[in-house]
Amino acid sequence: MGPEVEWVPKTINIIEKEITDVTSRTAVVTWVTDFESWSRVQVMHQESVSNTFLDPTLTRAHRVEITGLEPSTFYLLVIQSANNRGAASFETGAELIFQTPAN
Repeated sequence: MGPEVEWVPKTINIIEKEITDVTSRTAVVTWVTDFESWSRVQVMHQESVSNTFLDPTLTRAHRVEITGLEPSTFYLLVIQSANNRGAASFETGAELIFQTPAN
């Protein structure tokens, strides 16, 4: 019998996603993945990326604080996770839309 080969997933699934603690300037994004992976959130405003937040820590419970937001503004968040074994959520990434409150 040959060496044992560990199964490596090709896709990381985002199981839960939520925006919490929204203020006029910040928000917190949380999500859960089915495999350990790093966290990346792209902040989109007016159809372009205005900022990207990356946490290279491998985890299944993700939490990213988004800063630098403007009051009374709509944002689209593109949530992605991947790991150094080739698995990624890029094809099954998650998007969230929210609006910051006025000052």
